[in-house]
Amino acid sequence: ANAYVALAEAAGPELEGAGRLAWVRRLARDQENLHAAFDWLVGQGETELSCRLVGALTWFWYPQGKVHEGREWAERALGVARAPERSSARAKALFTAGQLAFNLGEESLARRRLEASASLFQELGDDVGLARVRVHLGLVVVQDEPFAARALDEEALAVLRRLGDTPWTALALLCSGRRAALSDDTTSAQDGFMGSLALYRALGDAQMAAEVLNALGDLARTTGDDDRAAALYSESLKLLRQLGGGSGLPGLLQNLGHVARRRGEHRRSLDCFSEALALFRAHGDRRGVAECLGGVATVALAVGQFERAARLLGAMAAFLEAGEIVAVPAIAREQARHAATARARLGAGKFAAAWAAGRAMSINRARAE
Repeated sequence: ANAYVALAEAAGPELEGAGRLAWVRRLARDQENLHAAFDWLVGQGETELSCRLVGALTWFWYPQGKVHEGREWAERALGVARAPERSSARAKALFTAGQLAFNLGEESLARRRLEASASLFQELGDDVGLARVRVHLGLVVVQDEPFAARALDEEALAVLRRLGDTPWTALALLCSGRRAALSDDTTSAQDGFMGSLALYRALGDAQMAAEVLNALGDLARTTGDDDRAAALYSESLKLLRQLGGGSGLPGLLQNLGHVARRRGEHRRSLDCFSEALALFRAHGDRRGVAECLGGVATVALAVGQFERAARLLGAMAAFLEAGEIVAVPAIAREQARHAATARARLGAGKFAAAWAAGRAMSINRARAE
């Protein structure tokens, strides 16, 4: 177990940079041994070592599309101690749990874990750890506390720039751009994304450059520039396909599905949503599954299948509620408009019946639909 904790801690910094995929492959070859070591540590009540292992593997899960598994490891490690230790290892494990929960759309859990991590890093006097947590915490709190979120962004960026930490500065700019986009501040979002993209390209980090291109595509789509959005998404998709996919691929396919639908390319749209739905389900991403169902509903509306659209919108709403997931405001507004369109075409009674049938669907039935 000590040997595999040491291996993970040697890999940890490398997983944050452009060489992460080589280290992901290296660790994947020993994944059964990592599992065995982790299971033994948890079984023996080894709080410090289990948290050290989890904290070192924060960035191992995303490139493989195994975010759900990583979040489960983090939660198991945090549950080992009867009286939680106030250690750097626990602060890092809390960060891992929060960051992965956020990627799965579990905002409530993400906020609890990230706030606990920030509090512990602050207590320990670890300015670097605190800045890194704040990079992600700003995204989690932006819906409820936009001004606090902006302050968290600015504080984190100031520390990371002062330290000359280029990879984390690039990530902070990406997260800052996403936070600004959620606040409908497109100018600040564009500035953050372009600054992040320049740094990732200078670092030779193709995977993260693809993430930023996807974010720029989202921004173009929200401002109605579908041609630019399609070009940015396609450039991002090319990079991700070359790298073997990863957790970013289904979200990108979902975005391409929306653009194709808006351009009247309904078959391509459905192909994108179908592939994205299968990947989201395999990754355990409930938000992604629900939002893909909503995407297919928009295609159903476009081709005049109003009852099917209402059923899928009902299923989307039920899956979000079951996972206690709050929809991104832009998507929530869009789906409300689509529901209103379906209601107007069907009439209140037929719409209510179709919506209720959708809410009662299992994931298998919804996917078949």
